[in-house]
Amino acid sequence: GPRETSQRLLLYMSLIWDRHRKTHEGVTQLPPIVPVVIYQGGQRWTAATAFDPLVEYPAGQEALLRPHTPQFEYVLDDLSKPPVAALKARSKDPLLVLSLLLLRLAQEEQEAFLAAALGLVGLLNQIPDQDDRVLIIRYILVVSKTEAKEAQKALADAVAEPVKEAVMTAAEQLQDEARVIERRQNLETVLRARFGELSESTLARLREASGEQLAAWLPRSGTANTLGEVFGKG
Repeated sequence: GPRETSQRLLLYMSLIWDRHRKTHEGVTQLPPIVPVVIYQGGQRWTAATAFDPLVEYPAGQEALLRPHTPQFEYVLDDLSKPPVAALKARSKDPLLVLSLLLLRLAQEEQEAFLAAALGLVGLLNQIPDQDDRVLIIRYILVVSKTEAKEAQKALADAVAEPVKEAVMTAAEQLQDEARVIERRQNLETVLRARFGELSESTLARLREASGEQLAAWLPRSGTANTLGEVFGKG
């Protein structure tokens, strides 16, 4: 939630700096990080946009301990406040503008989200990179409450010809991911029924497995005598 945001940002910043050190050999200083939170919720943001207010100092010790406590502020971009026209005017980059508008619409117009997204296909048609198109279309398909095939057809009919392939690619990716999730759930169900509660390492292995691995493990799960036999191959 909003009140945990500052703590989460501190973790992310630390991870970014750690990765920077590992990828820049001999570096002695760290680059600055400006943390930005994009908020799309319907309720008003009430949490402080700084880390220090999270810390509760012992009585009378604040002045002594504050200099040793991390202190930073983050930029809050509350998409629920600016008018849609203001979001459109932020940039000439169609990917950025469309991303902001979809994030806004996902909260404010849940039931009519697909219709609202279809009204923005002009921006979608302007996105030059195919991977970016696919990413945006995936978001529309996932957030839309419309039945998947109906939403896919509506988008394919609305976009320009060069973008139709991106609609198909996005739909196929989501279908593939759904099949992987179903395989994982089926395999986990069988393993629990045969071997009891699964360890966190086993669950992690299932989460990280590819669709091909899951497909290979599933037939063995009904006949193997141990978990080792299930995962022994494939």
